[in-house]
Amino acid sequence: MLAEADTIIKTEEALVAAITEAAQAKKPVNIIGAGTKAGLGRPFDPSATTVSTAGLSGVTLYEPAELVLSAKAGTTVAEIEKLLDSNNQMLAFEPPDYARLLGTDPGKQTIGGVVATNLSGPRRIYAGAARDLLIGTRAVNGMGELIRGGGRVMKNVTGLDIPRIMAGSYGTLSALSECTFKVLPKGEVTRTLIVSGIDLDQASAVMSAAVTSPYEISAAAWVPGNLIAALGVDGIPADGGKGCVYLRLENFETFVTRRIAALTALLGKEFAGAGFVEVDGAVSKALWRALGDVVPFTGADYRDHNIWRLSVPPVLGGAVAGALGVKLPAATMFMDWSGGLVWLAIAPGDMAEVSATIRDTVGQVTGRRGGRSTLVRASDEVRTAVPVFDVPSYAIDALNKRIKSSFDPHGLFSPYRMHASL
Repeated sequence: MLAEADTIIKTEEALVAAITEAAQAKKPVNIIGAGTKAGLGRPFDPSATTVSTAGLSGVTLYEPAELVLSAKAGTTVAEIEKLLDSNNQMLAFEPPDYARLLGTDPGKQTIGGVVATNLSGPRRIYAGAARDLLIGTRAVNGMGELIRGGGRVMKNVTGLDIPRIMAGSYGTLSALSECTFKVLPKGEVTRTLIVSGIDLDQASAVMSAAVTSPYEISAAAWVPGNLIAALGVDGIPADGGKGCVYLRLENFETFVTRRIAALTALLGKEFAGAGFVEVDGAVSKALWRALGDVVPFTGADYRDHNIWRLSVPPVLGGAVAGALGVKLPAATMFMDWSGGLVWLAIAPGDMAEVSATIRDTVGQVTGRRGGRSTLVRASDEVRTAVPVFDVPSYAIDALNKRIKSSFDPHGLFSPYRMHASL
């Protein structure tokens, strides 16, 4: 179900008034768009007023020649993508839609919600995350003040990079009213090279060889053989044996044709026994949509499972997944972002123990190179009892509190949405 709002905002002036009133009363406010991401992060404070910006909708600026688009926070991603597609352009960070994963309505997510959670799809390894392509924001802070950050061009700035701070803050710093992005042209064609017969031990090596080649891989993922059918994509081989690596290439047709041929030859020499199949067009697009939306974990077999999202250095993705497979043999995993994103599903149990195992293992394998573990789907009770995000160090926690106090001195916005201390 979608989160329900007490107030639906339709203008920026109304948003300022609502936050000003809350600030004067020192009453907490939960900020949502369509409410499709209410299941992400810690549960909302039930005593807070829930304010929705879903009525704050519409594209306010689009200049295809300048590759820039601005939209109000409540504008649906579907509306933006339809407009961009008419000019053969795209949001290059490829925003995923976790609606099916979280049990909400597909196609309803807003651009403000995407920015607030910094969600990025398979093209992240090539084009960057949402925050990397977010170049400007308008928002209302916890004192009811309208604040602007960035602009309409990408450039280096001094001082606080407000758009980047807003991205991934889960509505705890301000209420977004407008976002401005750099957009990019789409490739003439999109094709995916499927490398079959690849197990977890080989997956990272295959993906690394591909993405470090000169052939411009825009996405790379690995799915074990027992999850391939769960992708639900007609036109891809249903039997990948041990597993399949998926490699996407996008560009002019002649370039893609030559590069896939060269990539096949390269990988065929390094990984004897692997099979190679090429899919294009609608099949390729459907495959990457399914991977980005985490479709393999949306079926009946995983409906009651808790879902974890592990962000690690790409070269260590296979090592992290392998170590967790030993410690949590009941877990099922697949990898995106060339191994930099490990998705893990595990049936409910002692979640405190599972959480500790996951976080300890990620820390042990990645060491100083760093890794992050996020509990994406679980019951409200679990998301209250178990840290959804990694517990920050003392120094990071202190910095987070300073930033929070600068934007929201009264602690109005989505209290304790990210951490029990903030």
